[in-house]
Amino acid sequence: MGYSFVYPVFSLFGWCNVSCYVHYPTISSDMLSSVITGKHAVHNRRFSSNKFLSWLKIIYYKLFAKTYGFFGSFSKIIMVNSKWTGNHIAEIWNKKIIQFDEISRTSKNTISIVYPPCNTLNLNQINIDNPRSLEIPIIISVAQFRPEKNHALQLRAFSKLQQMNDSHKNARLILIGGCRNSEDQIRVEELQQLANQLGIQNNVDFRLNISFSELREWFSKAVIGLHTMWCEHFGIGIVELMAASVVVIAHNSGGPKEDIVINFNNNSTGFLAETELEYANYMNYILQNYNTNEMVELRKNARKSVERFSDSNFEQAFQYNIEKLFD
Repeated sequence: MGYSFVYPVFSLFGWCNVSCYVHYPTISSDMLSSVITGKHAVHNRRFSSNKFLSWLKIIYYKLFAKTYGFFGSFSKIIMVNSKWTGNHIAEIWNKKIIQFDEISRTSKNTISIVYPPCNTLNLNQINIDNPRSLEIPIIISVAQFRPEKNHALQLRAFSKLQQMNDSHKNARLILIGGCRNSEDQIRVEELQQLANQLGIQNNVDFRLNISFSELREWFSKAVIGLHTMWCEHFGIGIVELMAASVVVIAHNSGGPKEDIVINFNNNSTGFLAETELEYANYMNYILQNYNTNEMVELRKNARKSVERFSDSNFEQAFQYNIEKLFD
């Protein structure tokens, strides 16, 4: 989470060189913007309806960001897991030199991207030429049932897909994810109710807390993989889908946009969307063109592209940065 408030304790009182590897900033410029504009994702209804409380919260967040940046300056080696995280840390921690380099050859007081290790060797073994049913096409989502994952957007987009093309009436949406507690269970029940309201309940399955062997089986059957979280800092689930040669439609923001679903070797690796209609249009396009050379090459290129996130690349970059502490 990038908790920087303990850095000066070790730097000033322990005479230590401090290094950090930030996966998600405690506060980001997106968060500040959401508070200032009154978006309910961060700025709840009680505050957005009261100008005085809104003003207090804005002041609090700005002071918090300044303090966060000051304490972050005590880290000599700064590693981040994505360009999205790097941009926000650079802005709030006021770092002037940023080098986005996969092998992270940076000097002290710079920000270095060190992509997290994504061991996809097992998923890479799924035969990319295995036939995947288009008579009953499988569309999957792999994410914990947390509010920010926005499963409701997936259901609404899938409903639009069913409405726009009768040939996809047999398509199935499989929502796979961890259910941690009673709150998550309530959330799943609310999503099931939404599926009923949309009239797609017979085409939607919820698979909770499944084993890896079952997960791998769904990976091997799926035609499309959905991701709908706004500003996810990285997106290991997307990497896994691409390694399994599932065509990805990810949210057009954060790490998925800047680091994962990008052009690789001058070719596409997937699709990016934001609205229900955009997701539905891309699903329709993929299903109609799945067996074309375009989609075959996209799947191969996507699998090749995620080799950037291997264990060995992570070890090389992380070790190189840590060695700087002893220079």
